[in-house]
Amino acid sequence: MKARLLCLVASALFLLGGTAAYLPADPVDTLHANQVTRNPYRAVHWETTERITWQTHDHEDGQSPTDFVGPNDTAGYEAFTWAHYSGGYAAAGGACVGWCSSRRWPAESNGVDDAPLISSLTNIDYYVPGAEEIGLLESGSVITHLFSPFLTTYIEGEGCSTCDEGEPVGQNPDGIPANQIYDSTQAAVDMIATFGGIPVLNHPTGSFGTYSSLTGMGGIEIYNNLFSLNDDCSGTAIATMQANWDEFLENVSPSIWGYSANDHFGPSTDPFVQSCGTRPELTAANLDRGKMEVLTTARTLAAHRIAIDRGAFFPIVDGQTSKGGGPSITNIAVSPSSIIITTSADDETVTWIGNGATIGTGMTLTLGVATDAVGYVRANVVDAEGRIVYVQPFTLGVKQSSFIP
Repeated sequence: MKARLLCLVASALFLLGGTAAYLPADPVDTLHANQVTRNPYRAVHWETTERITWQTHDHEDGQSPTDFVGPNDTAGYEAFTWAHYSGGYAAAGGACVGWCSSRRWPAESNGVDDAPLISSLTNIDYYVPGAEEIGLLESGSVITHLFSPFLTTYIEGEGCSTCDEGEPVGQNPDGIPANQIYDSTQAAVDMIATFGGIPVLNHPTGSFGTYSSLTGMGGIEIYNNLFSLNDDCSGTAIATMQANWDEFLENVSPSIWGYSANDHFGPSTDPFVQSCGTRPELTAANLDRGKMEVLTTARTLAAHRIAIDRGAFFPIVDGQTSKGGGPSITNIAVSPSSIIITTSADDETVTWIGNGATIGTGMTLTLGVATDAVGYVRANVVDAEGRIVYVQPFTLGVKQSSFIP
């Protein structure tokens, strides 16, 4: 208990000291060639790396810390973000009705450092600050939600100019400073970065044109368990999210990392219900499927941040028959002529994707004719149960100096 408490306190101290503003990756190199110019896993020491299971985006929906954090601890999460709605207006039917100013940080202000709760934890080593920034709500427009990991400053949308369902117009209920109020989605992205967070696009199920003008994104959700369950009714939300990821990688930056999350449908008992035709009955099998494995040098918040900035993590879609099994990537080797993935079982299906199209299959991707015309490659590793590990994109381009893997 004492060690866990110290680790949680260290999380807070790290963030109180401030972090540098998140700097997005450079734009796509237009001089495509068949060598890796950026490898997100370059600094990983595969034999000794810490593998941290992290839940990024779930909602407590009025649950107590024990009822919300406890089941996530039991499910095996070692890093956890209490990512409730924050900084805007949510109409009836959402988990926060009315004005939401629910940044769950510092952790101790929300009861998650309660001594009995901490003493019961067996897996969670530290909390990662973050929230789901609701964004702006204009009549008839799409609301763009953003995840803000590592952001500890409360930010807020200015309200809507033409409102539905009684939303406040230009309201600032908390009286916060003007530099914490955004008037556009791009301003929210910039503000998250300015205050030391990483702007991540949540559940991008609209057309790419909805988001194509956004710059400075550090990540994008490519799997969301809520939308996956909705797809079981009807729809192609997950396919759209992943297509938008490829559009961003090809047209904006090849170093926008993929994220995977539960979004309401994790391991905790959740009262949230969203109408969805014939959505299947909620069971242990279809809950808690969206998660992340972060490859760090230590079990600390500081090491976690470094790994996320580098892209040294895997978005995961967990299995339905069992949780926590499936593909385990034990090495990724990059050379001037190839990228080779090694797994513990070595019998998974690997698909390589570049510029939104399949350009190879198998554990080894040979860099050559197939990759000359693309600016990035990424991989999906799938086992027989359908559990998926997504490998973050490698940037391809012209080498200006000696090879660096």
